[in-house]
Amino acid sequence: DLSSVTPRGGTGEMRFTGIEILEPTGETKTMTRTGDAVTIRFRYRAHQIIPNVSFGFRLYSELGTLVSNASSAFSGVDIRRVLPGDGFVDVHIDALNLMPARYHVSLRMVGLQGHLYDGLEHCVQLEVMSSDAYGSGQSLDHRHGIVFFPQRWTLRGVRSEGGVSWESPETDG
Repeated sequence: DLSSVTPRGGTGEMRFTGIEILEPTGETKTMTRTGDAVTIRFRYRAHQIIPNVSFGFRLYSELGTLVSNASSAFSGVDIRRVLPGDGFVDVHIDALNLMPARYHVSLRMVGLQGHLYDGLEHCVQLEVMSSDAYGSGQSLDHRHGIVFFPQRWTLRGVRSEGGVSWESPETDG
């Protein structure tokens, strides 16, 4: 619930009222792990018709390092008009490429020429738990950095001691 969070910036014609982390199925996510698919739902209340709004969030490490800055505008989503009342927008993330740690989320709703409707700094904590994101039987943890990259390795060019190369079952380049 973000409806009573202070301090907050912006003019207030539109405000964030809540944020939820959901499973891709829409159910509430009880634990978030490295590599998980997630949906982040941003709930809002508009007090009037709002033209050309962009929803955005920034993710910071516990040390204050900006990890990512994402918004509907960066993604090319054009929200021309929001009607008064309560609503929500969802952002779907196929793989949460964050190493296990605690992150801080800041939120923004911006209009034309950078008009700030609502801004909340470090208003939500996101705890990412360890997982076997690569399927190798090894869990990733904070010692491996801030982000991980989904990856596949091929060994077509590796020669063994006997002079025979080994080829991975995956054939794409």
